[in-house]
Amino acid sequence: MSLQILAPGLQATIQAAPRLGHRRLAVPPGGPADPLALQFANRLVGNNLLEPAIEVTLGGFSAVFTEPTFFAVTGAEHECTLNDRTLPLGITTKARAGDVVRIEGGPGGMRTYLSVVGGFQAEEAFGSRSTYLPSGFGGFAGRALAADDIVPYTSHESDIPIETVPTDLFLRYHRHAILRVVRSVEYDRIRTPSELFSHTFRAARQIDRIGIRLQGHTPQLAPSKSPLKSGAVSPGIIQCPEGGQPIILGPDAGTTGGYPRILAVTAVDLHRLGQIRPGDEIQLIERTVDEAIDDLRQRQAHLATWLDR
Repeated sequence: MSLQILAPGLQATIQAAPRLGHRRLAVPPGGPADPLALQFANRLVGNNLLEPAIEVTLGGFSAVFTEPTFFAVTGAEHECTLNDRTLPLGITTKARAGDVVRIEGGPGGMRTYLSVVGGFQAEEAFGSRSTYLPSGFGGFAGRALAADDIVPYTSHESDIPIETVPTDLFLRYHRHAILRVVRSVEYDRIRTPSELFSHTFRAARQIDRIGIRLQGHTPQLAPSKSPLKSGAVSPGIIQCPEGGQPIILGPDAGTTGGYPRILAVTAVDLHRLGQIRPGDEIQLIERTVDEAIDDLRQRQAHLATWLDR
């Protein structure tokens, strides 16, 4: 009763709920790079929204089901097949023993999520079953999946409702990401802050679950009268090194940092960070805190029409 990995692609890991309440131990939240896509995948198979699923990075993934189950694939617009027949994203699908699922690359997005009924069995650490690669715990032995790994799940032969992601909720990822941001604590260190919003950045090749380095414009920092002390950081914080390029922190970034924290991606757009790939254009749009809260409330109300059923 398991999924046997034939090829893991660039990187495939087990991801589930983030780790909360352990920052004092320098343990970051981790969890899915695109939490919304993970929730969609679980919703399609009737799971709790943050049950463990497989996060696949840039395709190249294939696996065989050893027992019948229902599964779903959501996230980046990558090509997906079941036994070499095209499989649409965002739909509940039945798999029989011996069926082979493949996820290849596609035109937009970085990560896809594969869920099964009941979720994949995974190791728990610090209250979460998500894989945290930098320290090697959680998920599947704390590491990325490899060829011939056996990822257990519970066989499920009874029929479940066939669902599809509603058209108005279906996520599409283009090579130009618009991210809403609010000012962070060292925003006033930027000499000409208006340039942050008038220039288009580009995601560099240095991109992973820890962060995204930006190219295309180098903000200038005003001199500081005293050295900047390390301060708390979280996913979505945009740091600006002295004379360097901004970095957007991802789910696996550390809990403290010593670079100026100039902006923070708002909660409503955090899921988009997991779908930015090298070379993508990135446009920042400033929001006030009140606007950011209102954006999130509206989005959550819209999602609740389907996710909360």
